[in-house]
Amino acid sequence: MKTVFAACSLALLLMTSCTPSQEEDEQSAAAVRSPYAQSSSGALDAIKQPIPHQEGIEERDWSYLREALNLSFKMFAAMNEKDGAYIQAISSSNVEVNTSKHTISFPYGDRTVETPFLQNVSLQTLEFRALTYADDHAVELAFANRQDETMVEIHAQFIREFGVWKLDGVITN
Repeated sequence: MKTVFAACSLALLLMTSCTPSQEEDEQSAAAVRSPYAQSSSGALDAIKQPIPHQEGIEERDWSYLREALNLSFKMFAAMNEKDGAYIQAISSSNVEVNTSKHTISFPYGDRTVETPFLQNVSLQTLEFRALTYADDHAVELAFANRQDETMVEIHAQFIREFGVWKLDGVITN
C-alpha cells in the first residue's frame, strides 16, 4: 500500500511540475492560431516594443522609411502580377520597363542592368534588412526573400523626383 501511495504521489508531483504555465499556454495557442508565428514572432515582438530615442533619427527618416517600404510592397505585388503599367507609373525617369518581357532596365554604375520582374515575393517570405541613405533624395532598402532553403537578397533603390518617391532600380543576388 505504501509503494502504491508513493508511486501515485511521485506521478502527481511529476505531472504538476510539467504542466505549462498560463503564459506558456497563451504563447502556444497564439502559435497555433498564426500560420506565421515561427517566422514573424521576433518581428512582432520588436514592433510592440517602444522605439528608443536614437540620436540622428529624425521624423524625416521615419517618413522616408514608411514611404519607401509602402512603395516596395506595392512594387512586389505588381511584379508578382506582372503589372508593367503600374511598375512604369512608379518608376523614375532612369528606369525603362519592358512590359512584354516583364523586365526593368536601369543604369547601375557604369553599365545598364536588366532585371526580370520579381516573382514569388510575399509577406510570408519577405524580411526587411536595412535602409541606406545615399543622400536626401535617394534611399536603398534591403530585403531577404526566403525561397525553399535559400535566401535571395533584394536591394530596391528609390529616388525622390518632384517630391515623390520613385523606383530607381532593383538588384538581386
